[in-house]
Amino acid sequence: MITIPLLILLGVPPQVAIGSNKTSAFGNISSLYSYAKKKHVHWNWVIPLSAISLVAGWFGARFTLRTDPALIKHIISFLLLALLPLLLLKKTWGTEHLQKKRWKKSVGVFFYTVAAGMQAAFSTGLGIISTYILVTFFGWTLLNANGTRRIPVFVSTILVFVLFLLAGAVNWSLAIGIFFGQSLGSYFGAHVAIKKGNEFVKIFFVILVVASAVKLLL
Repeated sequence: MITIPLLILLGVPPQVAIGSNKTSAFGNISSLYSYAKKKHVHWNWVIPLSAISLVAGWFGARFTLRTDPALIKHIISFLLLALLPLLLLKKTWGTEHLQKKRWKKSVGVFFYTVAAGMQAAFSTGLGIISTYILVTFFGWTLLNANGTRRIPVFVSTILVFVLFLLAGAVNWSLAIGIFFGQSLGSYFGAHVAIKKGNEFVKIFFVILVVASAVKLLL
């Protein structure tokens, strides 16, 4: 969420910033062990969500590569700001595991598909939308949502990264740097999140949404 706005502000074309940042998803996999060890992964949902992410990722990547860069910046800003009120309306959001009815989960699957497409289209940082959907429609905690979606994101990113690479929208220097930075940050970040709990993650989550949106709008 911070990387994409920062790269754009430094003059990197949006498509190249997004394509190069896809390697961060490979770095994110380093935190999977921590989430799995603490049982924050719903393994029964990993394969269905991975299949959805693959299909949605293909369409999302194709959309980005054919869209005007200026429009992409505006879309990212709007999506981030639109989430903010939803995060603040309910105090218990993301901090408690709730039981949800089957129809609500079905609706969640639909929105997750859309979110996976947007994540592939715009940036890995927009995984916050997928997290929001998994918490709201599936009743998971923030830790459960973040842990479970690691594998689906990893699988779809392989496909999306190849599409951006073939389109010449990857800067290898940026991509390699982002990968190693994300690998370290993801590993240590997961430990901090699990230790501090869902309340801490929620506060940090909101701060990142605001910071990202402001960076793009200025």
